[in-house]
Amino acid sequence: QNVGFTILEDGTLVGVSGIGHIWTTPLGGEASIFSTAETDFGYPETVQSVLAHSSSSVWVGGHFALTKHSPSPRPRGRLIDPDRYRPGRIPTQRLDVNGEPKSLLEIDDGTVLAGLYPSTDVIAVHPDTLEIRTLGTIGHEQMRPMAMAWDADRRTALVATTASQQIHTGALTFVDVESGDMDVRNFLPGQNTRALTVDGDFAYLAGDVYAEGTGEHPLEVASVAEI
Repeated sequence: QNVGFTILEDGTLVGVSGIGHIWTTPLGGEASIFSTAETDFGYPETVQSVLAHSSSSVWVGGHFALTKHSPSPRPRGRLIDPDRYRPGRIPTQRLDVNGEPKSLLEIDDGTVLAGLYPSTDVIAVHPDTLEIRTLGTIGHEQMRPMAMAWDADRRTALVATTASQQIHTGALTFVDVESGDMDVRNFLPGQNTRALTVDGDFAYLAGDVYAEGTGEHPLEVASVAEI
């Protein structure tokens, strides 16, 4: 969304978006876009999710952004020489994404999956090139991807979501990371889903009797489903 828009004296159009992008374009020309997060105008934002990657990088989901941090290797088993150890030598890499990454997951080939709010898109990010591939959209009145887990035997990602405002039924979605096919299921009727783990051939899904945007709860006690 554009929250600011003006025309300069030379006819250049300038706009400011709700996620901190500033764009300029001459009439009929091509737009130039930069992010205030990468300038002195940037400000800290609320962290939505964090992933410790097997490459020793740290991935952080923010507001319509995903950053990859690659700190310098820290010496082990000995005192640190401050003249030789300089954390953060590798620049942080920042990606614009179509939502807030509420949950992150590394799969067996190092690819990072992210579940986005509020679109419920599931995207795959290459760990080195940072190329983004959209696997698909969960939909089905879902809104917030709360947790993700990996079924290595079936090479399937599981995504637990809460439903849209004032809807009490969340979902568990099985995502084929090769084809992008999605199978959306509800195993806890009348409950949203908040937590998820996979152990061997079973997945365990934790429910929640409360919905987004309302204090009403038709059920008194939440359940755990073994799937």
